[in-house]
Amino acid sequence: MITYLKYYLNNNKKVSSTDSLPTLEHLKKEYIDYLFKLTDKNIHTTAEILDISRTALLDKLSKYDISR
Repeated sequence: MITYLKYYLNNNKKVSSTDSLPTLEHLKKEYIDYLFKLTDKNIHTTAEILDISRTALLDKLSKYDISR
């Protein structure tokens, strides 16, 4: 996750104040989307990396409107 955060901050935003920092909710969405794409949208593998159930991942994909 730390590597992803460095990547995100280096490629998306330069931090000039706390107002410009992404929210934890936004980072969760972006990280799940990043992993999902990295695994070629493989639900089992993504859930395994996140150490959550497939059902929990499906709930998060729906919550964050990440297309399958």
